[in-house]
Amino acid sequence: VFGLGQWLSNKFFHTLKCELTNKNLKFSKGLILHIEKTIPLENIQDLSFIGGPILRWFGLTLIKVETAGGGGGGHHDNNIMSMIG
Repeated sequence: VFGLGQWLSNKFFHTLKCELTNKNLKFSKGLILHIEKTIPLENIQDLSFIGGPILRWFGLTLIKVETAGGGGGGHHDNNIMSMIG
């Protein structure tokens, strides 16, 4: 059981990718369900790095990117993308 979990988590972490260009921030992750997102830099409102004691012990950090939504009113204007690595 532990060997399978370690193998799956290793495969998942190898799918994580984050690339910063002059105009965009590109995210890619996922084993079974692959997710790719491209965020224009002008839409980024907040960038957070979170590292609690357990994450630090494993040498990991959670990055959260909060962006402005595309339209409409209300509280659904903000989108959040997060990635751990």
